[in-house]
Amino acid sequence: MDVNEIAKLLPEKPRPGMVEEILKHNKYSSLGGEFIVFKRESITIEPDLKRIMLPSDFEEHERKTIRRWAAECRCTACHETFIAGYENYENKNGLPGIKLFQGEDGQLYPAYVPLEYDDYDCTVFQSGSAANCPYCGARAEVKAKSKLTRGRLYQVLVASVEAAGEYAAVVTWLVKRELNSYGYWEEVYAIPRNAVVIDEKGRFHCFRHTDIHFFHDVPISEWKPLTGYSDPLYKKYYNYSAVCHTQINGFIWGDSADLTGTTGEKTGLQTYVEKGGCHPTLYLKLWKKYPQLENIVKSQFFDILESGIENDCARSIEYYGHGPDKIDINFLDLDEVKPHKMLHFKKNEFKKGMLTEWDCETAFMWLTRDNYIADLSATEYDEYLQLLGPDAVYTLDGQTIDGDDWFSLPEVTRYLYKQERKHNLNVCEGAQYLIDYREELYRQNANHLTNELLWPSNLLEAHDAIMETAAQLNDPKSHKNFKRVAQKYSSLEWNDGELCIRVARSNQELVNEGRVLRHCVGRYGINHCSESDVIFFVRKYRRPERSYYTLDIRMNAGEPQEVQLHGYGNERHGKNKEYSHAIPQKVRDFCDRWEKEVLLPYYYKELAKRKKKESKSA
Repeated sequence: MDVNEIAKLLPEKPRPGMVEEILKHNKYSSLGGEFIVFKRESITIEPDLKRIMLPSDFEEHERKTIRRWAAECRCTACHETFIAGYENYENKNGLPGIKLFQGEDGQLYPAYVPLEYDDYDCTVFQSGSAANCPYCGARAEVKAKSKLTRGRLYQVLVASVEAAGEYAAVVTWLVKRELNSYGYWEEVYAIPRNAVVIDEKGRFHCFRHTDIHFFHDVPISEWKPLTGYSDPLYKKYYNYSAVCHTQINGFIWGDSADLTGTTGEKTGLQTYVEKGGCHPTLYLKLWKKYPQLENIVKSQFFDILESGIENDCARSIEYYGHGPDKIDINFLDLDEVKPHKMLHFKKNEFKKGMLTEWDCETAFMWLTRDNYIADLSATEYDEYLQLLGPDAVYTLDGQTIDGDDWFSLPEVTRYLYKQERKHNLNVCEGAQYLIDYREELYRQNANHLTNELLWPSNLLEAHDAIMETAAQLNDPKSHKNFKRVAQKYSSLEWNDGELCIRVARSNQELVNEGRVLRHCVGRYGINHCSESDVIFFVRKYRRPERSYYTLDIRMNAGEPQEVQLHGYGNERHGKNKEYSHAIPQKVRDFCDRWEKEVLLPYYYKELAKRKKKESKSA
């Protein structure tokens, strides 16, 4: 059939119910919300009338009658008109507004509120802010009538699947909702805009029913054929509420026409739309290339295909401002015809109705994992998704695929179940704690990873500790404080020819010391800077770069006191620290000599300086 004859078959008006459906489910997010339109109005403020008025009383009444500016308001939701106080901010380079009385119950009431009224009992709404209508309670935007000028035009694009004789068509409509300059809504209506028709040979024919004049669609008398193909869902159109008043895409009316006996009968298009598909034209292009996709649409795995189309569409709109030129469905085996084989699922998984909550990302991640590791069926993988959460599983899989054997899903799950039993840590939350902990652990010290560090006995405590250390490492004040403490106690650094001692100079040094010696000094950064636990490193004189023992001295409580002296594992070793060992006597003697010959003389010398300075100032 000739394209001009096809054009005559296309509908000029939408089927009944489309506009009402859009208004119901759209909730005016694109078609404009409700408004409280106000304008400045002069009102009369009259004094109280006496019961009996003499002529002189009437003259006095007229003399005391005054006029004030108020705001005459009208709600577009309930059509009620009421008076409110008027606020003029134009002299302050602001916007005018209204003032509503606020009762003790917190509700707003329509009443004239003079400017000198106590602001504690009333609320001011500038033009452009949102308020609840005092009559119907509808959430509405406060709008000065003077700002409406020529009114507001709100439009949204709606696509519907239609039967045009023996042809299937996707028709787009512009649903219009207009607020006039007087603050009244005009009747909502729809005009045809574009259409795509698929013929008996699977070819696409495009048509238009509007011309563009100054960014606005102007209806023409009949459908006009277009040369070439352009997706009608991704043509820009005007909408006042959109960014720069221009947007693309819109809504799909789920009430598809019956396509039996048309060119769309065997495409699966009707099922696609009725199941909630939002990209009928893109689906038709995919179907033309891969007709077996109809089987996916009619199966329980429809959402996997739709999410793949949606992801590519959203990404293309975000980055390029138009619909995608092609859809990537690399999670499907397009050499197969049966749905479960296209998705690489086993037949029993297909029959049991499982995996229906998967999307394209899940299918692709499982497929990628299966190609690299090949140890989990789709059913087993789904169990881990339910247990650990999709985000955690994707991250763990990504690490495993990159070669990190510590992130095996079965091993992680066994570990998290132990954490749940011993420390009441939820398995799903624990997965994210473990991921965050490992990322920071690799960042801080990737060269000294032990089984105990990778799988801490108390994950929550280890996570909080390493995050606290990370905060100290990234704190610029911490660097200054470490430098200050290092300069202050640099004179205490000492050696006896075999051993030497020096003060910690950075938080990273504490972290490295704790990692190598497997104790908790890495968390002592704040204590070190406050001098409640000044950390000194005891090293061998010939190998000062290698960690040996760590000495903790309290310097802010009078005479210096040794808090602790520890080496590897706090003198515990073995797989579970089941064995103990003693501090070498030469290390103990060295620290005792240093405290007696260096530390205490330093303290008393500094104390004498402070007393001398205080006496001079006195």
